[in-house]
Amino acid sequence: MATIRDLRSRLDLIKNLKQYTMALEIISATRLKKAKPAALRSGRFHEKLKNIVMEMALSNPDANHPLLQERNVVKKRGLIVVAGDKGHCGVYNSGIIKEADRYLRNESREVVELILFGDKAISYFSHKTWPIALKVPKWTGKITNEQIHTISGQCIDWFCTEKMDEINILYTKQYGLVKKEIVIEKFLNLSLPNSGQILFSPDPVFEPAPNEIYEKLLALYCFANLKRILELSYSWELMARNFAMQMATTNAQNLSETVTLLLNKVRQTEITKEALEIATSATI
Repeated sequence: MATIRDLRSRLDLIKNLKQYTMALEIISATRLKKAKPAALRSGRFHEKLKNIVMEMALSNPDANHPLLQERNVVKKRGLIVVAGDKGHCGVYNSGIIKEADRYLRNESREVVELILFGDKAISYFSHKTWPIALKVPKWTGKITNEQIHTISGQCIDWFCTEKMDEINILYTKQYGLVKKEIVIEKFLNLSLPNSGQILFSPDPVFEPAPNEIYEKLLALYCFANLKRILELSYSWELMARNFAMQMATTNAQNLSETVTLLLNKVRQTEITKEALEIATSATI
């Protein structure tokens, strides 16, 4: 049976753990208040830019660009894996890595190269034999627009020079209390569906030529898409961490109450035992 000293030591440890989880819960909630609106703004900007690109493609069917061309034969494929840098967020990172493993199970190491975001993905795949084209550590909440421009530009260069014939991106699209959704979407080549919103006149005239506009506009579109995905992933990571720490704080509180009750029982048993010893010695 545990002694009073053991139970008090355990209770102190639980209280310290509870303070730690509460601090992480508050920090993640504070950061989420900034990250969520930023993700929404990036999503709206990406959607507006997509409409412009689609309308331009519809209005100028002769205009073309390498980023819009789908390769019939895929000799080399890139996979962008967007994970977090830190833990304490439940199954957020493990779910991403598990989905990446499931995808790679049907691929060849001679075909796929990885582009890794986050220390968790880098740490995991660095011990594997998959080739890694690019590592982006410690990006969550810190990556700048200039860095995103550089990374998206590098991906565009790999695609246009045919170093990679296709680039996919794996990230968490939705995270909830019951359901999480991890998706794999095509990043390059660009696939533009029909637009439901008319932005230009039926017969617009572009200056400069459409191909010259595509050169800048499609690069901006790739940047906006990557920025949207990164900011969305970061907000879901914070939400997952906030929920995990809420559960951990609740569990710590329940465990503290259980240990406190056990401590009181042990203390009462000791007091009763001492009282019986005193009463027995007094009758002798």
